[in-house]
Amino acid sequence: MAKCIDVRQIKNYIGPDAKAAVISSGDKKQKISLAYQRTGFGQKRYFMCPNCSKRVEHLYSVNDYWSCRKCSGVNPYYGIQNNTKGGYDEIGYRMRKYADVHDIQFEFPFDYLAFIYDDRVRKAKFRNNLLVLQSLESMRFHSLFFKVTYKPKAIRSIINVQHPLMRKVTLMDLQNNIYDWNSGQQIVLDDVALKSITR
Repeated sequence: MAKCIDVRQIKNYIGPDAKAAVISSGDKKQKISLAYQRTGFGQKRYFMCPNCSKRVEHLYSVNDYWSCRKCSGVNPYYGIQNNTKGGYDEIGYRMRKYADVHDIQFEFPFDYLAFIYDDRVRKAKFRNNLLVLQSLESMRFHSLFFKVTYKPKAIRSIINVQHPLMRKVTLMDLQNNIYDWNSGQQIVLDDVALKSITR
């Protein structure tokens, strides 16, 4: 799978009016020009594709060379094509995209406890990112084992930290319990249900 970088990922590493950024990939370094567009709230930053000079928010690395989606030939939707819409594969894909934007590396299943020694955990924004990913993992688990699909609105409500359940439960609750994200109710499993899941 090709690596992807979102222009938002570089904001803490370069100045607000920088003309270019140097991206390291393997042993190679590549200078990428930046462009800006004025908005009602200031300005929006873009990468300039080194091949076609198109303004883009994402660049993809193929053989350690960064370029836009069209020039690199990368299909960013490959991970969710031919999968059930709103199913566990799509939720996992959304988790990976969210984690990439926020510079969080993890293995499935996502476990917030893997980040308790991360220096960023003292920041509220990072803890919020962990809440989003743990909530999506809870949704992915429910979808995987109960064959439930979720509407895009439900998935977006977690990513935007607007789902009501996220205000009621803790990270530990999300890790240790199963929730139906459509109803917001906790699922209590009896022994018969547990046996069918663990088979």
